[in-house]
Amino acid sequence: MRIWIVAALSAACTIAPRYVTVPMSDVAVTTPTAATATASETEEESSSTDDYSGAWSASAWASGNTWPLTVTFEKRGPRELFARVQYTDRRCRAEWTLRRVSGTATHWEGSETVNVDPFSRCLNHAQIFADIVDEDTLRWRWVAGGTSATALLKRQQH
Repeated sequence: MRIWIVAALSAACTIAPRYVTVPMSDVAVTTPTAATATASETEEESSSTDDYSGAWSASAWASGNTWPLTVTFEKRGPRELFARVQYTDRRCRAEWTLRRVSGTATHWEGSETVNVDPFSRCLNHAQIFADIVDEDTLRWRWVAGGTSATALLKRQQH
């Protein structure tokens, strides 16, 4: 019996895998990672990182009516904007969360959540679209319940 155990152990040692070394390659092969950005992605990011934080205002328009619109944007990174909105004519306040549409530096889309609506005058969960015209102008569109509104928001100067 002891002979079998010794024979089995010695056979296992000779059958075990053998490791072979390979000479180093002259060229290092790398694979891109999530942190690696191409030149076009870097350009896209840098053009979209302009700071749109601060107060913006407009005279919004829908169905032949106009009303004052005040928006305060907060930057949440190169691909996200957060805004606090006041619809003074309806005494409503809302928040927008906008994300930059992939592949563009100027088009943002998101949703609106109404936080304050004492007279039940504001539709909740609207879709928001914003296009950057220039550093001081945003084209805004609001869509909810088959209704839409538009405005050309201007940055308020300090």
